Amino acid sequence: MEAIKMALCAQCGGRMMRRHRKWYQRFKYKQLLQCRKCGIEAQTLREYTLKPTAIVQCPQCHTHKVSRRIAADKIDPVIKSFWSVIQGLLGGRLYHCNYCRIQFYDLRHTVKPPASNEPTRNEVTNPEQIAS
Repeated sequence: MEAIKMALCAQCGGRMMRRHRKWYQRFKYKQLLQCRKCGIEAQTLREYTLKPTAIVQCPQCHTHKVSRRIAADKIDPVIKSFWSVIQGLLGGRLYHCNYCRIQFYDLRHTVKPPASNEPTRNEVTNPEQIAS
């Protein structure tokens, strides 16, 4: 098991602790950290998807490998971001990211897996293929 690494101050090397954000800072920063020794603040900016895509992707890790859900799972959290709520109200589908284990609403469609060239069990019609 890997140890959790604490954030350290770039100036003095002291431990950083989380600080409360004001309501207007929540739009820009994911977290605010403050050094216990020197009082310097460090911010972690939010990641916004600026490039719209035609296919659905996870809002946290930006992967395209998501699965569609019929109803919300009670174990994994449903993301209640502004865009996810709006897309849910507009009739967006519920998707689940297996990597982040989050659920979110999106109006876009998933990537269709490429069709394989090998025939499936029910598609075999040639008797020579069955014998081999």
